[in-house]
Amino acid sequence: MKIKKSRTIGILVILTILMLIWGINFLKGHNIFYSHNYFYVKYNNISGLKTSDPVNINGYKIGQVSDINLKNLSSNFIIKIDISADYKIPVGSKLNLTDSDLMGSKEIQILSSKSNQYHSVGDTIDGKITGGMIKQFTSQIEPIQKKAENMLSNLDSSLIAVNKILNAETVANLNSIIKHMNNTAASMDRIVGQKSNELKQIVDNSADISNQLNQNMNNINDIIRNIKMITDSLSNAGISKMAKRTDSLLTASNKIFDKINNGENNINSLLTDNKLYTNLENATNNLNNILLDFQNNPKRYFHMSLIDKGKIYIKDYNSVYTDAEFAVCIKQSKNKLDISKDFPNEKDIKESYQNGIYYYTKYSEKNIEKLSKAYRKLKDKYPDAEIINLKTYEKVYE
Repeated sequence: MKIKKSRTIGILVILTILMLIWGINFLKGHNIFYSHNYFYVKYNNISGLKTSDPVNINGYKIGQVSDINLKNLSSNFIIKIDISADYKIPVGSKLNLTDSDLMGSKEIQILSSKSNQYHSVGDTIDGKITGGMIKQFTSQIEPIQKKAENMLSNLDSSLIAVNKILNAETVANLNSIIKHMNNTAASMDRIVGQKSNELKQIVDNSADISNQLNQNMNNINDIIRNIKMITDSLSNAGISKMAKRTDSLLTASNKIFDKINNGENNINSLLTDNKLYTNLENATNNLNNILLDFQNNPKRYFHMSLIDKGKIYIKDYNSVYTDAEFAVCIKQSKNKLDISKDFPNEKDIKESYQNGIYYYTKYSEKNIEKLSKAYRKLKDKYPDAEIINLKTYEKVYE
């Protein structure tokens, strides 16, 4: 029984020691039940880094500082870090020593490179010290501190200037001004006391006026409404537009009269030049003579004949019918046309060119009356069709 008790006690003591060892290592950040790899990092200044400080990658803890070694005062610090065996450090990665919080705690941040090669266990890697949160905080505080210092300096300068202004003479002047203001206030009090009845009457009159306005408010509103109606009516009547048009008309009239006075047009010549008046009178007399001759001898100028619905107009009747030939012109164009495309299903279309114009004709005859029937048929299909004289290419049928 004693042997069994001793054995049980021994086992419990061993388990207690093992648990104590595990607990101490756990509090230090070591986990003896998980495998890890170790590496060395060189820093010229550790800035308060201590063992068990975390080693993070993208904010996630993968290890911790296990040892700090300084061989001599002229050498760098050699920091041993233990990281989980599940993670490898690519060659070219940066191990930055930085602040983890505003209290000055430190951590090592691993910025992994994209290399496919990895450091071997026990390799020594060059580290870098970065500012961290405290440096960022101080960099943001420095501009505020400078502004505060400048403000205090300006305030000090202002106080010095005020002290210079508020000398004995200035203080005496201010006292005198305050004394005069007090005297003025006392005088105002006396005046108000003496004229209280008059002031009361003024106030009463003002109250009566306001009461009268309130009583006649409806009449005032009617007056305002009538004025608005009048102004709206005037606006709708377009008086402003009429005034602008009248002004434009007067301006244009002034320009015309100025040109007449300066002799810049024919009206001035008509008013001042007797020769122009004489020529106009002669032209009028000649026109009257022509009209009288036209009334007495109409056949001398043209010949009229009725053919169905249309009228034939022959210029220079005596000369046109002498060896003249006529045709129905269905199209005139300054550009040459394609007869097969522009006149489908039409046969015997003739093309002629005269004075820069292409004429496309059909049914040529010396007798206009024979062409009238064909003309009426083509006129329905070609609205621009007309009878022309092939000798002079003038239109003779309207």
